[in-house]
Amino acid sequence: MRRRIEFLFAETPRRKELQVTLFEHAYFVDVPRSVEATRERWTRESGSALIPLDWAIRKDKQNSQSHITR
Repeated sequence: MRRRIEFLFAETPRRKELQVTLFEHAYFVDVPRSVEATRERWTRESGSALIPLDWAIRKDKQNSQSHITR
């Protein structure tokens, strides 16, 4: 994963008007560019999530998603 992230940091500045959105759980505290580029961390500790925890679940999907921990 580290190599992929380093590749993105190397290539993104070379591409005019390229914006990269990376959804990945990797967070390298020892890679300053990774820490600086991270806008938000979705963790249980932060209480933040990509999909808000209070989003409603469709009634026809409630039983199939009963295993999901919120």
